Amino acid sequence: MKQTLDEIVALAAQADGPTLTRADGMPKIGGVDPLGLRQLNFDLMDAVLPGLNNVSRRIRPYVVVAWAARQARRLAEDSGVALISGPELKDFVDRIEVIYAWSQFLRKSDAPLPGSQVLRQFVNAERYVFGGADWEGFRENRKASTAFTAAITYGPSIKALKWAGPVPGGQTAWAPGDLFDEALDAFEGALGDALNHPAFSSLGSVEVARADVERWGELWDLNLVTDPERAAFSDSLVGPLADERRRDTLMLVRDVLDGMEKRDLDGLRAAMAEVSGNADPTRVRWRRLQVRQAFRFALESWFYWCLAELDPTPRSTAALVDAFRENAVGWAAGERIGAWLEPSKDTCPIKLMAEISTAMEDDWDAVPEAICRTLAFCLTEEDPDGGRGGRADRLPLQRARAEAVAWANTAPAEFLTHMMETWLFAQHAYWSSSRGLADARANGKVILRLRVTLDEGGWRLTRLGGIGGPPYPTQDRLETALRLAEECGFISPVR
Repeated sequence: MKQTLDEIVALAAQADGPTLTRADGMPKIGGVDPLGLRQLNFDLMDAVLPGLNNVSRRIRPYVVVAWAARQARRLAEDSGVALISGPELKDFVDRIEVIYAWSQFLRKSDAPLPGSQVLRQFVNAERYVFGGADWEGFRENRKASTAFTAAITYGPSIKALKWAGPVPGGQTAWAPGDLFDEALDAFEGALGDALNHPAFSSLGSVEVARADVERWGELWDLNLVTDPERAAFSDSLVGPLADERRRDTLMLVRDVLDGMEKRDLDGLRAAMAEVSGNADPTRVRWRRLQVRQAFRFALESWFYWCLAELDPTPRSTAALVDAFRENAVGWAAGERIGAWLEPSKDTCPIKLMAEISTAMEDDWDAVPEAICRTLAFCLTEEDPDGGRGGRADRLPLQRARAEAVAWANTAPAEFLTHMMETWLFAQHAYWSSSRGLADARANGKVILRLRVTLDEGGWRLTRLGGIGGPPYPTQDRLETALRLAEECGFISPVR
């Protein structure tokens, strides 16, 4: 059993000397948000493409979950047994999800669905019993990871687009949204006689043979979405049932694509972010997101550069700043007071992020220059909103720009020192400790997030040789939105 925070404190108070740490209490090395900046990115994504994430790219999983929830409710009502519980209904939904994914992975091993690795045991099995200890263990292991209803896969999107959701009152059962019966009827009609199989027509434990699953795979093929499904999904994604912000963004996507000779995501992303004159609010919100993306990516890339420079020898802030300035150009390499506040010649945040990525991969000496150009652009970008929004400890652009102005009477080396110590190292220490305390209080995972500490020798890595891979721009849901819009017919597919 994991030790609680109170137990750890009590043991520490009783100890009269060093002791060995329990094996199950050893922390794992991790942490995907070293500076605590990404939540603001997600908040800005919700302002342009709410209800989507970077996983939910196909229509059928929405329909499968909604139909399974409707069928479970029907079976419960038809049984006449008042004691049928939420867990029994959720068991049916889970079963249908797994059978569906199993059938599609049998058709194509790289089918674009969650769970290809965990479902390997099904792909290789001749039959499986959906019931008993093995099934319950499998359900428990996948419910937060590869289930269609999981928070990191289709779950939030299925709820946001009104296809299905948990039954109110804390039950584990999911209920259909009752808005898309015509689409669910069309899906059901394609199953035909397969509906007579106990897997589809009964609650509780059932046994399913691989041969049946192979046959069903053709009936509900991932790529054979019916017209009623397509129409219903269009209504929920971008039609009368859609969130207005998502609808406006997808209309912008369609308008921009109509003027593009060649479709590519970065080109689309950049064209949508072009703002001039009295630009429409959707473009302004989209550009604001991309500028924040560039700011976050530049700082995480700079932090990664610092970690690489500290491996394996500790260095002071002054030494790191000097090394950074050696390969920087423009304002960061010079001595002009307040030079970082001069208007940037750059106008495209997507292009600047690409330059950082290219430098990180191909030319390490060019990384400081790419970072400095990006930061100067973000700090001087005009924004009607001023970069407001978000807690100050997540370093919103409003705070960063205010500090840039406050340091305007200093030389670049001094401002770089301030940014490095405050926006990188202090920000990292604050969020590493905050997340660690939150985990401890919740008796959650024990993760070692702190990557650098300060001692008399300067900044020192906590994990020599283990700085991990370079950062990357956070996905902004554009590809997900584009794929769904294409599949439901709102946008013409790429040829």
